[in-house]
Amino acid sequence: MKAVLIVLGPEESQGPQAAVLAAAAAALPGGEKPRIWSLGSGSFQGGDVFPACEGLVRWERPEFSGYAPEALLWAAHRLWEEERPELVLLPGTLAGEQLAVELGAALGAAIVTNVQGLEPVEGGIAAIRPAYGNNLQAGLLLEEGRTAVLSLAETAWEPLTPGGCGEVTYRHQPVPVQFRWLMEETEPLREQEGLRSARVLLAAGRGVGSREGTVLLEELAAAMGGQLGGTRPVVLDGWLPMERMIGASAAMLRPKLCLVMGASGAAPFAVGVEKSDLLVGVNTDPEALLFQYCDVGLVADWKETAQGLLALYQEG
Repeated sequence: MKAVLIVLGPEESQGPQAAVLAAAAAALPGGEKPRIWSLGSGSFQGGDVFPACEGLVRWERPEFSGYAPEALLWAAHRLWEEERPELVLLPGTLAGEQLAVELGAALGAAIVTNVQGLEPVEGGIAAIRPAYGNNLQAGLLLEEGRTAVLSLAETAWEPLTPGGCGEVTYRHQPVPVQFRWLMEETEPLREQEGLRSARVLLAAGRGVGSREGTVLLEELAAAMGGQLGGTRPVVLDGWLPMERMIGASAAMLRPKLCLVMGASGAAPFAVGVEKSDLLVGVNTDPEALLFQYCDVGLVADWKETAQGLLALYQEG
């Protein structure tokens, strides 16, 4: 099956994006190396940062910077018309999710977002994604001979190592767009990028009780060199901004260490942190769902635990 990987956004994130997408493509029948389309506006880091592939198209234009859905759709559609791949894979970022839906609609293709697995089956490939509030896994058939556009969950595959991508083709063709940029990148976008790149993550649940609770955890996160996110209830209660929400409908993360404080561990939240290298849960309820999947569980008061950790870090 002929597959193409589309990588977007800041140049330093494109190599890691491609590493995850290529890992998914490696499981496809036929064993063909994918091609990569890199759409960016900054300084290109070269093909060495990408996993092994059949070839790479680097399209570099200022129109791709910031929030650029119209420009990205025009360019991706143009490249698809030239190469006509059966399968288009995009990262599960905000821009990747949007482009997957828009490109799929423009092509009349099958569209599946938040894909967490690809399995060969009779008649095609099954795209695995969560359903019914993440309580079930649905397998959606992608039929042979029909174009499909997918966005992949960022934490579902172990990234491949860079391996060189063969021939690099450069394009600088102007992109005709009607979209007019009215403001610079906003702070919320930068906040979410920080959350996604964090090696140390603290996650606050409703059990922290108030905005004052998240203030304490923000102080602890800063002392640990990490970032603070929260469950949906924490965000909806206004204790953290929307861009800090973790879970199936928000950020799905893969930090080295994740410390969950005061969260019960419901399934929609769990998928956002379950790929952490080390997942530590703190809750006063020994029956909390969180303890069923965390690596280390501590039945304790979250506030006493946080204050104790903060004191240790402050002492040096």
